[in-house]
Amino acid sequence: ATATARDLLDLFTASAGAFNFTPLDHELLPARTREPYDNATPSPNGVAALALLRLSALTRDTRFATAARNALVYFEPAIARGPAAAGSLVEAMLSLEHVPAEAGLLAEWSSPPVRVRVRDAGPTPHGNCGLEVEVQVESGWHLQSFRPVSPGMIATLVRHEPPPGYLAGSPTLPDDHQIPLGDGSITRGLAGTFRVGLAVRRENEGAATAIPARVYVQFQACRDEGGCSLPVQHHFDILVKPG
Repeated sequence: ATATARDLLDLFTASAGAFNFTPLDHELLPARTREPYDNATPSPNGVAALALLRLSALTRDTRFATAARNALVYFEPAIARGPAAAGSLVEAMLSLEHVPAEAGLLAEWSSPPVRVRVRDAGPTPHGNCGLEVEVQVESGWHLQSFRPVSPGMIATLVRHEPPPGYLAGSPTLPDDHQIPLGDGSITRGLAGTFRVGLAVRRENEGAATAIPARVYVQFQACRDEGGCSLPVQHHFDILVKPG
């Protein structure tokens, strides 16, 4: 079951957070569908989310619960429009409260050699809230700096897009490291585990409710010994609880 769930995450997860009906290694298609509503058979996304939540509860592996939450957040508008037609997704949403989650973990993405986790950094006064983006880079690899030494390098970028009525604060960026390269030269980049702080500020006073936010991450991973992987651009759609 765990191996099948990992295949589901690796092959069927869309960049928006839900699950495609066909795998990523399928033949090239004009579009990949993500059906939220039940028909003659239940919604594939509803079935997947519910199975992942149950597996997370059994294995204590929060990656499965995080993937299910991401799918449910993606389909929230569809569920609100037609809850009676989205019974499988509604059942999965009701199961969320019974699944233990790692404290503050909102979303997670992993593709060696990089793992990205978005956490709720907790509410602050006056209806503000914060996010923390944690990036883990495998040993022997590094990411380009937020301010690369050469214009031809792909800069690491972390930013967020709050909904109307909220403002995005400036990110709190970590310091670069000096990275020794295989040819004996030194570059500036990001290695190991680092964190970026993001602030979300409410424009006006009002009722504090969970708000949707989108976090964008861009990077290019390079081997210290030489050679870089393709640039990656990924975004997370999450819900944040303000103070």
